[in-house]
Amino acid sequence: MQRTRRQSLRSFLLAAELDIVSRHIVKRLFVLALAALLPLWHPAFAAGPEPSAVAGCYALKLGPWEPSLALGSEEVFTTPPAHIELRASKGTDRWAKGYFVLAPARGATALHRGLFWHFGAGGTVQLTFTTGYSGLTMSLARAGLNLRGTARSFWDAPRTEQTASVMATRESCQPR
Repeated sequence: MQRTRRQSLRSFLLAAELDIVSRHIVKRLFVLALAALLPLWHPAFAAGPEPSAVAGCYALKLGPWEPSLALGSEEVFTTPPAHIELRASKGTDRWAKGYFVLAPARGATALHRGLFWHFGAGGTVQLTFTTGYSGLTMSLARAGLNLRGTARSFWDAPRTEQTASVMATRESCQPR
């Protein structure tokens, strides 16, 4: 009788161990299948648009910042160059490393040390203008040959975030 109990206990433990192993294998297969299929379901994981599709020069026009704040001399930190060039090449300096190059164009200048861009979710074009402490970002979508979207301010000290509409109109890169 005791031998039968041992055999039953051994059989039970063996079945439980096989069940645990098979569950582990099924979980791993599920994770692998999910990782392989995720790019088909979620655009952020899919191959993004080609940088050459949006590379070129643009005239930037910002709407009024909301809420309206009396920034005085600090308004320059939320003012981008009037003309920019989105390049399809990757940056090599500390700010743009791993991102695409964003540069003032057509004789425009920038107060910002860090200028770069990349594609965001859904193929949006994300621009960053930073001094290292403050600046603005833009999230833009294609509108024909142009780009349109929203700018957001950021600061190294507590301050209300502002937003403004942005229109980036495609133009020649040749100086005026």
